[in-house]
Amino acid sequence: MTAVRPYRQTDEEAIRRICCDTALYGKPIDPLLSDRQLVADSLVSYYTLLEPESTFVAEENGRVVGYINGCLDTHRYERLFSRQIAPKLARRVVVGGHWCRWKFWRLVFLFWQSESRWAKARQSAASAYPAHCHMNLDAGFRQTGTGSALFKTFLARLNTHQIPGIHIVTATEGGKGFFAKMGFRPLLKYPSPSLPGISSREVWVMGLKIQS
Repeated sequence: MTAVRPYRQTDEEAIRRICCDTALYGKPIDPLLSDRQLVADSLVSYYTLLEPESTFVAEENGRVVGYINGCLDTHRYERLFSRQIAPKLARRVVVGGHWCRWKFWRLVFLFWQSESRWAKARQSAASAYPAHCHMNLDAGFRQTGTGSALFKTFLARLNTHQIPGIHIVTATEGGKGFFAKMGFRPLLKYPSPSLPGISSREVWVMGLKIQS
């Protein structure tokens, strides 16, 4: 039986694996970027290092099969990420030799070009819905109620801290459908980056009001 519990430091390896196995629209990131350490550092290290109390995992028979990384204050996240996480990523880019690979810088440019166009609107969403979360599950545990259990656990934490709202960003149909069922509504829609060999998708920023 799947159980949801708070994150422990010993869960980090499993979270990083699931992150990389689902980072490309629910599929493994490897065809786009093979450096899993860099991917996981980018996507989960803030949550496990700087706000671990907002992370919860789903466990079955002693194995972590899903997680939700949460943040109570997105503006705080952005400040701490730029000061403490970004320098480590830069070192990883150098040590991993990515700085001299044209394909890597092409990916960076595509993401920067796409995200920068919508940065102001996303900042506005983060002000009205300050919390955010990322949730990923092993393939066999999707549409089983595990995601709902993870999200409701994090939502209880937001209520405890009287957070007025939460937003998420998703580009998968499954993600859009799931969060719509949880009560989220679309706040912003824009095209995803034009990644090599991957069809463009529509990114949705969705919000949920918690406190009036």
